[in-house]
Amino acid sequence: MTNQEIIMRFFNSWITKDFSRLDDYFNQNAIYVESYGPWYQGLDEIKAWINHKKKMQTV
Repeated sequence: MTNQEIIMRFFNSWITKDFSRLDDYFNQNAIYVESYGPWYQGLDEIKAWINHKKKMQTV
């Protein structure tokens, strides 16, 4: 899978609210930085942030 495919699938996860493949997109030591500043370190923290956000917003 190319980087572009991974990014497209991750973005599609927000549309479908299916984040079951996050382990395929991020490794355990990943750092995710939002465009306006907040950042999340490690896959567990990224998953917790996504679980919180997907309850509050719809893409």
